[in-house]
Amino acid sequence: MTRVVDLPTGTRPWLTAGTAASALAFGWAAFVLPWRSEAPLGLVLWALCALHACTALTATCWPRRLGRPLQLLALASLVAAPVFLFAVSATSIEMIRMYGPLGWALTAALAAIAWLLLLGTVPVGVFGLYVTRSHGRS
Repeated sequence: MTRVVDLPTGTRPWLTAGTAASALAFGWAAFVLPWRSEAPLGLVLWALCALHACTALTATCWPRRLGRPLQLLALASLVAAPVFLFAVSATSIEMIRMYGPLGWALTAALAAIAWLLLLGTVPVGVFGLYVTRSHGRS
């Protein structure tokens, strides 16, 4: 059964553009992030890239079937946010331990990156769950 989502008026173009831009940003981040087997953060970024791209494609081509992709994207975004925070926090602690005062400056830069990652995940997650839970019931 297809989940029908009734988006608020004028939301679909913004959702399409936002998820497409986020797909590009997460894809770029996953591509440039060095791979480490003990911290497969790149896999989380690739998964978010794919989910954002699928949601943008669905919003463009099949807007009546947007429920499931948007709900999956919302849940994945809300799960990815603490993963990103943990990764940035662990890296910051290691930087401070290794580099002392310079580590604090690097931690400030990592905090800015964490802020951008949270801006790309939490609002999408909250909006997606709000729309699919309250407006999408049929």
